[in-house]
Amino acid sequence: MSDRPDATELLAIARTTLLAKLLPQLPDELRYDTLMIANAMAIAARELSAGDAAAQTELARVYALLGESSPPLAGAQLHAVRADCNRRLAAQIRAGRF
Repeated sequence: MSDRPDATELLAIARTTLLAKLLPQLPDELRYDTLMIANAMAIAARELSAGDAAAQTELARVYALLGESSPPLAGAQLHAVRADCNRRLAAQIRAGRF
């Protein structure tokens, strides 16, 4: 058993601190920016806790649109291939294929 928080927990702790302790001390003109940062932290935490599942689902759907088969990928390779497939799909959309 580890007493150290994982990345998801660290993001949650940082976000809570930002909202509870720092936001009330900031001037009003920084409120929107601070809330935007807090929302980005929440999104990152959700994506981190979900692992590769969402990226794998997205990649499979993009491959289906491209008429290709989806190989099993994980980690950095999954995200690199997903980005490449999204660029290819966007190019085909711009070309009028879809």
